Amino acid sequence: GNAGSVLSGNQQRMSSYNQVRTRTAIVDLITAQQATILAGLDAVRVTKKSEIVGAFFETQIRAFLADKLPVGLAILPGFIVGRDGKPSSHFDALIVDTRYPYLGGIDIHRYVMIDSVVAAIELSSILTTRKLREIMAKHNEIRRLEKDRDTGRHATCFYGILGNAEFGKVAIRKAMIEHSFRGDIIMLSDRRAAEIGRHCWMEPKAKNPAEFAPAARRTETPLSDLTAMIVQDTLFALEKPMLDTRHIAERMNSFIMWGTVPPRATEE
Repeated sequence: GNAGSVLSGNQQRMSSYNQVRTRTAIVDLITAQQATILAGLDAVRVTKKSEIVGAFFETQIRAFLADKLPVGLAILPGFIVGRDGKPSSHFDALIVDTRYPYLGGIDIHRYVMIDSVVAAIELSSILTTRKLREIMAKHNEIRRLEKDRDTGRHATCFYGILGNAEFGKVAIRKAMIEHSFRGDIIMLSDRRAAEIGRHCWMEPKAKNPAEFAPAARRTETPLSDLTAMIVQDTLFALEKPMLDTRHIAERMNSFIMWGTVPPRATEE
C-alpha cells in the first residue's frame, strides 16, 4: 500500500514536472518565432520602403496568430459593417467568428458584420506619433460600432501590436488617458530598453473601480503573453450566446436586406 502511495506521488510529481516542461517549451517556441519576425523586419528595412516593411509585419503577425486561434475563428484584414451599411476604416487584422458569413470581399480583405468580430487588431512595424493616434481612433471607432452588435454578444477586444518602438511607454500611456483607451498595446521590442518588449493597458483604480490608470510592464516574451490574452478573450467571446443557424440568418438579413431598395423608392 505504501509503495503504491509513493509511486502515485512520484507519478503526480513527474506529471507536474512534464507540464512545466511543456509550457516552457511552448513559450520558447513562441519566443523563437518572435525573434524570427523581428529579424525579418530588420532584413526588409533595407528596402527603405515603409509599405513593404508594413505589409511584411502584418502578414507575419496574422500568420502567427492564425495557428493559435480556437477552431471556429479566423483572422483576416478588412472592414467592419454596422447596421447603417457603412464600412469602417480598414483594420489590419480582425478575428471573426466563422459561424457568421462574410458580407463581401476584395482579394484577402473582407467586409464583416460587427456581430462576428471577436477582436480587432491594428499593426505597425514601428511606432510613430501618427500611428499612435490612428490606433486610438480605431479603438474609438470599434466602441461606436458596438451599439449595432447583437444583444448579449461579448464586446469586441482591441489590441495594438507594434514591432519596434521608437518612443516608449510615456507617450503611449499619455495617449491612452487622453483617448479613454480600453485596449492592450503590445510592443515586441523597445529599443531604449535593451530590446525588451512592453505590455501597456489601463488598470481600474483600487479606490474607485470606475476610474482607470495607465499601467505598463516589461516582458521578454510579448508574443507569448499576447497569445494567452487573445486565446482567453476569444474563448470568452465564443461562450455566449449559443447560436443557431436561424439566428445567424436573421442577423445576416438585417445587414443585407436594407440595401436592396433604391433610395426614395415607392411601392407600386
